[in-house]
Amino acid sequence: INIPTRISVTFKIQKNRRNGEVKQVLYDPNNTEMCPVKAAYRIVYRAILLQQPSYLPVCVYKNTKSEVTYITGSAISKYFRQMAKKAHPTMTETERKRYSAHSIRVTAAVLLHEHGCNGDYIKIQLRWQGDSYRVYLRSTKTILKHHTTSLSNSAALSIKLANVDQNVSYSAEQLSHEEMGKYDDI
Repeated sequence: INIPTRISVTFKIQKNRRNGEVKQVLYDPNNTEMCPVKAAYRIVYRAILLQQPSYLPVCVYKNTKSEVTYITGSAISKYFRQMAKKAHPTMTETERKRYSAHSIRVTAAVLLHEHGCNGDYIKIQLRWQGDSYRVYLRSTKTILKHHTTSLSNSAALSIKLANVDQNVSYSAEQLSHEEMGKYDDI
């Protein structure tokens, strides 16, 4: 099977009111199982096999009753919740209900943020209007490690500069309370 190197997706109706927006996506040879081009190809191929008319939505499948059915947000949410239950059997129903079709977009925003992409990039790539994507950003392990590394590097540089500037040869632990001044831990 010849998979295309890129696809164009048209979002006919969107809640951001940019109806008819076209986004291009490239084939990802390093991640073929999650490649959006390969996924789109399978969706279109399935629609052809199921003889879905071209004027109707292309995201369809055959249900357990052998009926052609649309892939909907609620079907995706149900699937995610089932997978969450399999992966985390002790997860409560309330926790599982937090998984929805929107989770894909939220996860994408978090991953782009983890990789250092700026807000404008996240908004453009994920079709976000305004800064509402910021609500979904999380302090993941990757973000926390980056934070710690950044502070560690800055702290090391600050100490080095302080020691050079003042020709100081002792560490902060060696300072007495009197030398540091009065302070209270909060």
